Amino acid sequence: MNFLKLISTKEFVGYLHGIAFKILSILAKMYFFFFLVVGLKEGVFFDFFFILTIGAISARVVAAGAEDQIPIDIKCFSRDSPGYIFIYQRLLFLYFISLLSVFISDNIWLIYILSILSFTTTFYFIGILRSYKPKYYEMLTELTWPFFVLIIFLGNLETIHQLVLAFFSVYFLLHVFVYSKTEFGINSRNDYNLVVRTFFNGRSKIVSNLLLVLLLRGLIVWSGFFDEKKDDSLAISVAIGEAFWQICMVIVYRNYSVSCKEGPSYFRVWRTFLVFMLMAVVFSIALYYFNLMFGDRIGLPVDYIFYSVLSYVFIAAILDVRYYYWASGQYTALALLSILLLAVIPLILVIYFPLATWLKLYCAGVFIFMVIIYILSLLDFIKCR
Repeated sequence: MNFLKLISTKEFVGYLHGIAFKILSILAKMYFFFFLVVGLKEGVFFDFFFILTIGAISARVVAAGAEDQIPIDIKCFSRDSPGYIFIYQRLLFLYFISLLSVFISDNIWLIYILSILSFTTTFYFIGILRSYKPKYYEMLTELTWPFFVLIIFLGNLETIHQLVLAFFSVYFLLHVFVYSKTEFGINSRNDYNLVVRTFFNGRSKIVSNLLLVLLLRGLIVWSGFFDEKKDDSLAISVAIGEAFWQICMVIVYRNYSVSCKEGPSYFRVWRTFLVFMLMAVVFSIALYYFNLMFGDRIGLPVDYIFYSVLSYVFIAAILDVRYYYWASGQYTALALLSILLLAVIPLILVIYFPLATWLKLYCAGVFIFMVIIYILSLLDFIKCR
């Protein structure tokens, strides 16, 4: 079968639209990492990234996989769509109240609550946008960093409190802007039962999504708890790798949206795998020449960045298989087990190995698991034909 026939013009335009926003976001992040972080005190960026990570992990549990489950529920129960909008409006109000409280006080617990509410609200809205307005989903998630970096550049922000306020204020304003563009309006349908149903239907995804965050930022989480030294180089390298992962996830999320609407295609999975491997080669070559030209100037271990980027491309390939099974209605233990094992690896690395080897060993482990996952999924596909 010709792989090119498996992608429609609409799909292709959607991919380009999403990737354009991702590139803009990544350019802003790169500018922040290479030119603005140097102006911060040692450990400030690590603390900021740690707060975002704890918020994302907690919100994964609170939202119960809403960003993945709501598109499926809306497809099956389209009459309930207004109910989800009602829930989102209440979450956005709580987000606003929490943001005001952090403006008044720099209490660390209020900051953590703000982080959790922000990501929980975002996960619910993402689930709604994926069903109706996919392009606005990318606008919401990708324009935060460009505006955040602009505020830092103009305002010369330096403290944790200032960075948190700037980031979550920008995020909130983008929520308001995107919501105004969706034309959902103010919905008065009171249906909190949907929270229970989303939690019940998405409970199988809670563990998987929670492990996903630990998989992506496990080195940050465990080093924050177990390692006294807050290494900004590690945090920046992980953030850069995650930025490249987000580019890959544009394709994965689009595949998932298309699969939910039109049905899953295993050929789409392998087409995506080939694209990701090509991207890994391109990224490797680009980083090699980047190191030759700027390695002595940026003050960051380029080998950290190299292994981090490769790790996250491989993770995206693993997740594409997971979403394929989810769209098929199969919550296979295969993908869950692989993510569980990969989420445990950072903990082992932090406890037993020196920091300089963490990303190299992590990359090797992710690659091995990716190969195993694709071999097993191929055997499963052949068996089912």
